[in-house]
Order: sequence, then structure tokens, then C-alpha cells
Amino acid sequence: MPDDNSEAAPADPGRLRISLWAGTPLITPANLAGADRILDDLSILSTLVNDAVTKPGLNIVEDRKLPHGAGWGDVIHACHEKKIQCFAGYDLAASPHIGARFNDWLNELDNGSFAGDPDVEIARVAGSVVGFLGKSFPVAATSGTTSFDGISFDIETIRDPAKDALMIDFYQEIAEQLESAQPGGGRVLGVASGGLVDDDSATDKGTHVALASVKAQPYKMANASPPHSSVSNLLLRPMCYDAFGITLDDPRTGLFHRTQGPTRVTRWHNEIMDYAMAKPMGPNAAGVSESQFQLGIKMFAGSNNRPQPVDAAGAPVPNASDPRFDHFVVSSFATDGYMDDDVEIRQRCRELRKRGLGLCIFAMFTGGLPAFWQRIATFNWVLNAKVPPPAAFDRDPTPNGDPAFNPAQPWVGTVEPGTLAQPRQVPHTALSIARLAT
Repeated sequence: MPDDNSEAAPADPGRLRISLWAGTPLITPANLAGADRILDDLSILSTLVNDAVTKPGLNIVEDRKLPHGAGWGDVIHACHEKKIQCFAGYDLAASPHIGARFNDWLNELDNGSFAGDPDVEIARVAGSVVGFLGKSFPVAATSGTTSFDGISFDIETIRDPAKDALMIDFYQEIAEQLESAQPGGGRVLGVASGGLVDDDSATDKGTHVALASVKAQPYKMANASPPHSSVSNLLLRPMCYDAFGITLDDPRTGLFHRTQGPTRVTRWHNEIMDYAMAKPMGPNAAGVSESQFQLGIKMFAGSNNRPQPVDAAGAPVPNASDPRFDHFVVSSFATDGYMDDDVEIRQRCRELRKRGLGLCIFAMFTGGLPAFWQRIATFNWVLNAKVPPPAAFDRDPTPNGDPAFNPAQPWVGTVEPGTLAQPRQVPHTALSIARLAT
């Protein structure tokens, strides 16, 4: 008898892409040891960004937060050793000055220095990005060179939703230049847009209260529009988290419940996917291809998801062990919608499998990496086991839940990453497979 269920499997169902964001200093061979054959790509949180001072036009610069003693080639190679694609990152999530300059540039395109022919300036900036991605960086371990497999954007600072046409042009130009610079190269453009349930509503249909930056990056960017003829390498991966308020159950202990509850988050995620995939079809439907969509989840309570300890007067204190501590308060930035329950995540993976969509996870943890990768392996099993695992596996991710699952070799019996024409979301080409060998 075989030790996995592959011989009894139906025709290859195709792999669903699993992606992960990570800070560059974490991307080392030791830290990626447990990622073997369970992860498709890893996006660096920040590699490129625009500067805050150059005017007019947008000046692209590097953001070099590298591991000690390493270069970009070493970081990329650490991923490629595990057949994981490595995407550069463009981060405009927090920096007010850099974000403001990007907004100024959009205004220059719209009604300023470049308004006469904005496509020329967009193409120039896109060329700067693509040129960096095309560089071959030295790898200390091999004395060879390697290059990035694509780039992921996280722009959260756009102030004017009416800049949507410019943003679509910007992203589609990068996607098209990536392909034209290396035809058949399989290089990917990922866009971390926001959760939308219709064209301009973030959580509840018809409210029209999505943030300006979310409205300015509509899902229809994944559908080619003139002058761009093909953007099949544009991968939409909306951030479907941090969208609801937190309510404290007990200010003294800081315990809180998920204000809307996991059922609310499940409904929200389903509505996002329905809207993106045009199900049901309607006037606001974006109609994104399943090969270009990943649901973005956040799997931990970050700094925006925690009640704050304060003293009796309400002044912040470092933690609840501080002698001045009196109670917790909810920060005005405290938000919910993340998924820290692995059962819930596996159940969401089951829904993604049914729909044929991928998963994008925020983010790689700084500690406990063996346990972290084992968790990711269970998500991969639900998404990519050749024979759909029984529902019992969601709550018992061991051989007791599915005898075919081997925690020591969790890729056995799955459609593995790093193979030609897989995954289904922006599949590998012969050139992208060859890049993984560098």
C-alpha cells in the first residue's frame, strides 16, 4: 500500500497559491527551513519605495532593511532553495511623507506637470520598477546571481478615490512591462488592495464608506483595459482584515470579544469573493478571474488589534505588570477581522478550495518558526491535498483527522509548488521554474 493517497487521487486538481508577507530580516535559510514544499511565494514587506522630496515625477529608491551581512541575492536565493518565489515589496502603509509624495504625483498626473500625457510618466516610473526587478544580484553561497520573481504593492495612503483610473493604468503598465521585458518570464505583480463588497463599500453593501485608498484600487484592475492588452500576471490579493471595532468584555483584564464574531467575518469574506468573482452577476461586479485572486487574511493580533494598558487617569503604561496599571482601554485604532483561530482558517481554506481561489497570509512571525510552518502546512493540506481532506481535519489537523496527512512530510499527497503550470493563480512558466534554480 502507498504511504499517501496520491495513487487513489482523481486527475490533478491544480494547486491553489499560498503566499506570505515577511520582513526582509526574517528571510534566511534557517528561518525558511520549515517552508519546504508548502509555500508558493514570499513577499518582502518593503524593497522599493518612492522618495519624499523629488519633484516633479516619482523617484523610485531602495529600502534596504536586509539581514545582517546579506544582499538581495542572498535573500532571493534563500527562497529559491525551497522553490519559493521571492517578490520585492513596495510599501506605502504608514510613512506620511512618502505617502504624501505619492499623492502629489497622482495630482501631477491628473492636473499638474504630466496632465498633458500622463501615460508617458506612468511608463517611466513603471520602467524604474521593472528595471530593478530585472537586475541579477550576486549570491554569496553560490558565486552566481539571481533575480526577483515579481513585486507586491501595499499602498494604503491614497487620499482621492477619483484617482482610480490612474492607479489602474499604473498597475497594468507594470504588469505589462514585466511581461514584455521577459516574454514568458512568469513574473508577477501582486496588489494588496482592500476588502470590497461592492464598488465602494468595504464591509456592508450599499454603505459607500470604503476608504479612499481602497476605492482608488478597484478590483477591475485585474481585467485588461486599453492601452494594455493582457495583465494575466496581475494578482489581486485584497487585505480582508482590520475592518471592525473591538469591544472590551472586561476593562480590567483586557478580555474582548470579536465585536461582529467569526460568523460576521466569514460572511464578509464570502461577500468579498462573491463580488470579486461576479457571483451573483450584477452592475457592480468586478468579474476577476479565479487565476488572479487570493483572499488576504491576517492571522495574529497585531499592534492595531490589542487593547491598551493605562493608569487610573487613562495615561498609557508599558504593560499590565506595571505598578501604575489600572485598566485597559480600546485604542481608536483597535480593529478586528483578523483570524487567530486555526480552525477558522482551515475552514476558510476549504471555502477557497471550493471556489478555486488562493490564500495570501499576513505575516511571517518573528518567533516559534517550526510551529508556525506546521500551521501553514495544515492550511496547505486543506487547500492542496490531492484528495479533499475530511471535515474532521479542520479541528484535528493530525493523522487522526486525516490518516493521509503526515506531519513529518506534510507535502506528501499534495499538489506541490514550484512545478510547471502550477499554481492556478498566475502559474509557473519554464522561465519562472528556471529562476527558482538560481
